[in-house]
Amino acid sequence: MGFVSSEAFGILFAIFLFLYAALRRDRTLLITLLLAAVSLAVVDFFSYQYLKPFFARVRPCQQTLIEVRQVFGCAGLYGFPSNHAANGMAVAATLYFFSYKRLALAAGVIALLVGFSRIYLGVHYPGDILGGYLTGILVAGLLAYVCRPLRLKFYT
Repeated sequence: MGFVSSEAFGILFAIFLFLYAALRRDRTLLITLLLAAVSLAVVDFFSYQYLKPFFARVRPCQQTLIEVRQVFGCAGLYGFPSNHAANGMAVAATLYFFSYKRLALAAGVIALLVGFSRIYLGVHYPGDILGGYLTGILVAGLLAYVCRPLRLKFYT
């Protein structure tokens, strides 16, 4: 579960997606993956800089809860929404909104696995994960709406 939550896991998945697009010579998929990266960057920044301080929900590993088993070190003080969950779901939703349903399904399964790993590791409550998923979907939806002219040009 530690590896699933690691940066290395996300980087490996991103490399896989970009290699897949390059080998298929799919320019539209490459553009979509760049948009997914933008979506990820926006949701990560927004969640960390604005939402976490606003909600100020302390992580389970920061509290003295007997039931919480901490596998690795505890991250920052606040946990809502989960950036890992928001980032993963932003990528999956971007792929979905730009009509890459199979890749979106794969990315969605990975986002679910990452979310579960965060709960398993004791660094998030389930509500933190659900909030992250919702935040990721909303940011990806906003990006899809803003990029509608781009969709009309390249995706028809």
